[in-house]
Amino acid sequence: NYVVFSTKDKNPGSEASLESEFFPPNDKEMCLTFFYSMSGKDLGTLKVVRREENVIESTLWFITGDQGWVWKRGMAVMKPSILYNQ
Repeated sequence: NYVVFSTKDKNPGSEASLESEFFPPNDKEMCLTFFYSMSGKDLGTLKVVRREENVIESTLWFITGDQGWVWKRGMAVMKPSILYNQ
């Protein structure tokens, strides 16, 4: 499966998001692995955010700006915690 977010013809400051369902509490680390391609001028930031109980957010991974046309792998490690989504 894949998702494409195009930044072509978007206004500066525009945002897009993709949210998962909530994961049940777990006592093990989990790793979200994904691929991204960020090429072009005036690109913003791609980030993976962990949200706990819809209140506390923490950035697990991020990258900013032009990264070239090559697809790259990103990995965000999620430590054991309470109910959360990504």
